[in-house]
Amino acid sequence: MSEGLDLMIVEDDLDDLRLLQRAIASVHPSLQFICKRDGAELMTYVASGAPAPSLLLLDLNMPRMSGWEVVSALRDSHAWPDVRIVIMTTSRAEHDRNRAQGMQINGFYSKPDSFLALTRLMRELLPHEADSSVGA
Repeated sequence: MSEGLDLMIVEDDLDDLRLLQRAIASVHPSLQFICKRDGAELMTYVASGAPAPSLLLLDLNMPRMSGWEVVSALRDSHAWPDVRIVIMTTSRAEHDRNRAQGMQINGFYSKPDSFLALTRLMRELLPHEADSSVGA
C-alpha cells in the first residue's frame, strides 16, 4: 500500500469494530489504520484536509450519517477521489448490493458470521504489500 495511512474503518458497533481490529491484526500485524465511529466523524476528518487512506471500510447503518450519505458526500465533494471504498454491513439485501454498484463502490460484503470468515475476508481485501515491512 502507499506511504502513510493504509486503512480507515468507519464502524459504530464496538463489538464489530473489535473483531475487525483483531482480524486485521492477525492477517497484517504492521498495517496502520484508524477508526471513526460514524460518517459525521469521518467527514470532519476529511474536511480537515487529512490524506486519504488506501482503503476505506465503511459500515452502512450508523447514527448521524449513514454509509450511503458518506459515499454521496465524498463523491459530491470530490474528496479522496481515488480511495477504494468497501462496504461491510449486516445487510444481505439485494437492493443494497445493487445500490452500491450504482455508486461505484469497490466492494460490498455482508459481515461474516465467524471470526475465521472475517479473517479470510481481510486476507482477500488487504493487499499483500502490507506485509512488505514485516521483518525488514
